[in-house]
Amino acid sequence: MFYDPEDSDPVFTAATRLISQPAGKVPPASYSCLVRTPHARLNEAQRGLLIAGDLMQPATVRAAQLYINTGALTGHTDSD
Repeated sequence: MFYDPEDSDPVFTAATRLISQPAGKVPPASYSCLVRTPHARLNEAQRGLLIAGDLMQPATVRAAQLYINTGALTGHTDSD
């Protein structure tokens, strides 16, 4: 998990689950969720961008940057 409100504009949080894969297993090897402008309200879901697969692919990095900077969910899944 990552949360850094002091250095981010807008503030965002990220959580990643890395999965150990057997030899020869096809990705996704990770799932990540980015939440732009998170809130601290109890019993209310955070909405964000869900990314499955290789986090280092250029298209994935661009989608994450676009979402953090603008809130656009272009080509990816909106997640609770």
